[in-house]
Amino acid sequence: MYTMQKGHYTLDDKAKLKLEERVLLAITACRLPIEGTEKLIADIYAGRDHTSAMEAFVPEQGIPLKQWISHTSTSSGWRAPQTMANLLQTRARQITTALNPGVPTIHVKPRNIGAAKYAEAQTMLYDFIMQHAGMEDAIRRFVQSALFNPYAGIRVWFDLEKSTPAYDRIRVETVEGKDCGWEPFYRRFKYHRYRTQLGDISPEMRNKLSKELQWEKLLPEDRPEDYDIIEVVEVYHDQFLGGHRKLTEAVKNHEGYPCSSWVRLLEDSYEPDLNQAITLGTYVGTKLVPKCPLIIGNFLEPGTNEDVPPAEVISWLPPLRGIVNTLIQITREATTVNNVILYDDSIEPEHIDAIQDAPPSATIYVPIATDENGVAQKMRPMEKANHIPELMQALGVHMNMLDEITGVTATSMGRAENPRKSATEAGALAQSSNQRNEDRLKVMSKVWQDVAEVIHYNQRRVFGKSVEITNDNNTTVKVAVPSYLQAAYTFRVDPVELGHMSKQNEADQLLSWVTIFSNAFLQFQGSMPRIIRESLRRVAKLMGIENVDAYLDAPVIEEGPEDRYITFLENGGKIAVSETDDHNLHIGYYTAVLEKALNSADPVSQPIAVLKETIEAHQEFMAKATQGMQQPGGGSIVPGMGPNGQPSSDTAAMMGSGAMGPGGPGGSLFPIDKTPLLGGGGGLV
Repeated sequence: MYTMQKGHYTLDDKAKLKLEERVLLAITACRLPIEGTEKLIADIYAGRDHTSAMEAFVPEQGIPLKQWISHTSTSSGWRAPQTMANLLQTRARQITTALNPGVPTIHVKPRNIGAAKYAEAQTMLYDFIMQHAGMEDAIRRFVQSALFNPYAGIRVWFDLEKSTPAYDRIRVETVEGKDCGWEPFYRRFKYHRYRTQLGDISPEMRNKLSKELQWEKLLPEDRPEDYDIIEVVEVYHDQFLGGHRKLTEAVKNHEGYPCSSWVRLLEDSYEPDLNQAITLGTYVGTKLVPKCPLIIGNFLEPGTNEDVPPAEVISWLPPLRGIVNTLIQITREATTVNNVILYDDSIEPEHIDAIQDAPPSATIYVPIATDENGVAQKMRPMEKANHIPELMQALGVHMNMLDEITGVTATSMGRAENPRKSATEAGALAQSSNQRNEDRLKVMSKVWQDVAEVIHYNQRRVFGKSVEITNDNNTTVKVAVPSYLQAAYTFRVDPVELGHMSKQNEADQLLSWVTIFSNAFLQFQGSMPRIIRESLRRVAKLMGIENVDAYLDAPVIEEGPEDRYITFLENGGKIAVSETDDHNLHIGYYTAVLEKALNSADPVSQPIAVLKETIEAHQEFMAKATQGMQQPGGGSIVPGMGPNGQPSSDTAAMMGSGAMGPGGPGGSLFPIDKTPLLGGGGGLV
């Protein structure tokens, strides 16, 4: 089904047509949930008049897309609405702001001892990449696209030209929901459509396109130019392999991820032609990529017996329609109440016209005949029922419904809740808002984890074995680039950390950080152990504090047992032991580590031998220290130790049970799989 040409696979006609057919069906299925509402949503968000469209909108069945083409055509232009409430835009912007706290921190956790020594380098690389790859803008656009579409995507782009500056070699961009999606039900592939210049595609793709379209037969002036706009459709199909044995083996052996591409030239228009049938264009080949660079997420789950999720914004339209219609009625009521004037036929019509046409400051004299009832009976306003209170109540119902559906409340937008709203109602809305954002944050967290995985697979191709980067304090350092074949990690982006979302509390968080840092600085008299510095660094990251190194410029002292064990894991040799150490603390720590090492499924002999040697060295120092410190009864004055400097039976029992460890009673810490993250990552807290 496939042939190999210059390192690329080529699908035969049967396999190509089958894949094309499935991709076109997938694109259609992914667009159906918002069919008929795209133009309406665009009009509301942009502030164009949509009131007539809102009145015609039927959310249960939708409206065919073609009906919207003439709704706001480019020939008629757009006009500002007379009455509207653009709550769709404000709600979307509020959610986007709440879920966009800044560049996320990717936490790196080694999965084996071999990866532990590379954890610092990997963390520094991620900090560097995330700051320069366009991550913050990608987050913002991803959230908005995910609200308006069934899917939204993130694409990681790699520039393999070593002449390009390091900070420009990896880019992260949002893929709009209309341009990406999964194959429904089976999910054997996912697709990505994007536009670019003809000159930006690979020479292999351009040559194949030229051959298929027979450009050589065209006159030079009729051939496409590098600046012509094209549409590229990329399909990643690791499950749709067409039965080719070599490609199937390559995928099973994790040699790469198959990507098939189609290209078509676009007409001289920046606007898509909604009447044009969906087409993929010309097939230009299949290649293997190290890792699928396209990550797709969705805020809502598909309904029962469905595989394509709905667009979240669709559920906003019914309450928005109710709000708009109610506002129209309120406006009409306010402008028509008591503005109907009754007058006696003795008043001449020209006098009425003069009153209507006169400017506000003019004085109009109208001759009339009075009777015992006075002038009021000749000309008076008509009494009319006032329905504004009922309409305001209905407006409140619609607003509460919109708050419930969107998860955006008055409190989350920085406004005080309605005083007439009960505490129970306000609490329920706040809980609903928090839950909706938590669900969204979980989706985003998974997306960024997948982004980290893609970068990890490709970073050696981009940077080589090492790269020079600039850290927070503008110091250039050379960092070894870990290979995914050498170092196995798990990556995590904390949803709670993404949600230091309420930037309204930024000042309070800064003050809290200053207090935390000052207390630590005073406690250690300006000289903090490395583990304390890295723990503070992690706290600062969680709080969204920038330029952390400006605070943590105190000298480092290597005095903790965990610090020394980490140094040993990184550099080998022996674990340092000093006569002035807190031997009880060191023995407790290394005993807990040793016990876990011995009980592991794959114990490593070298750390075990060193740990035993280190424990014995500390015991010897303790024995020397206690020889001249014996109490009359032969007991030891060192808490938890026997008269010979050995741990007492109670202490040994606590060590063996894990009740005593480096963190004190109640838990033990094993650095082989819990090594603190250095250089801007996390630490043990």
